[in-house]
Amino acid sequence: DYYASRGLGDVYKRQVLSYLSQNYREGSLSSLAESLYLNPSYLSQLIKQKTSKTFSDLLGEARMKQAALFLKDPDTKIYNISNMIGYVNPNNFARAFKAYWGVTPTEYRSHEK
Repeated sequence: DYYASRGLGDVYKRQVLSYLSQNYREGSLSSLAESLYLNPSYLSQLIKQKTSKTFSDLLGEARMKQAALFLKDPDTKIYNISNMIGYVNPNNFARAFKAYWGVTPTEYRSHEK
């Protein structure tokens, strides 16, 4: 691939990870592709090639890592954290959190004390 052979894939990978760390709440493949002046399906392939994960996987990881940081503040309600990271339904957030970390948000918070 033209870009990969010139080491540009790693540049894009850094930009993707930076984008996700800043846009975990409402990030989308199309807005990321637009900001990089790339076709969304090409960017999707590039992400998969460089990380062996999909954009959705990476977005989910960014959200779960951010949720873990928010959970360190005992005054922030879990349903608010759910909304802060882009989940409309707190039950979906709790399910995704448990799938990622192996514990519920409440359990995670109690272990962090």
